[in-house]
Amino acid sequence: MRKMVVTQALNELKLYDSKISKAISNSTFVGSAVKSSDMINGITKDEFQKRATSSFESVTDLIKNRNALKAAIVKSNAETEVTIDGKTMTRAEAIERKSSIGYEQDLLTTMKGQLSYTLSDVEKHNIAVDKKVDELLLSLVGRDSSKKLSDEDQAAVEKPYRNSHEYVIVDPLKLQRKINALEKDIQGFESNVDTALTISNATTYIEVDF
Repeated sequence: MRKMVVTQALNELKLYDSKISKAISNSTFVGSAVKSSDMINGITKDEFQKRATSSFESVTDLIKNRNALKAAIVKSNAETEVTIDGKTMTRAEAIERKSSIGYEQDLLTTMKGQLSYTLSDVEKHNIAVDKKVDELLLSLVGRDSSKKLSDEDQAAVEKPYRNSHEYVIVDPLKLQRKINALEKDIQGFESNVDTALTISNATTYIEVDF
């Protein structure tokens, strides 16, 4: 039974991956030779058999140990909690969110873009409405610059037109609040996740039976 911190286990896991790839690429498990000859690829058939058997056992042992190490890390990740930006979660949850946070970033970008477009669209249309209202009022006054409309007359023209043509923002989600909250959440997580995982990995022990 071996005991080690997760940081060491992660480093060993990378080493196992390299060793396994190298062992497989350097192994010869089967070959062809003249039936009547005792030689194959410059060695005896008995030696070839021993080497093939040894190579196979070596590769499978490496894979077995690598899988056991990975399983111990996964188990530890599922059981060990970390606190990131005031929120407690397992290491596995933190790792998963770190790898999939792009979805949240895409959502944030889309919400920002849609809100910005909508605000601009409303402003653009309402500027046009303002211009049209001015034109309507001016048409009632005519060329006589001394003539003025009463407040009641102006409202009688302006209010119905604005009610029929002005644009408003339809914002059932109070989107700016959602944007602010999600942006803060993403920034808080990304600013702290690596440090939290590094500390946890360096202080959490796992055991492997090899």
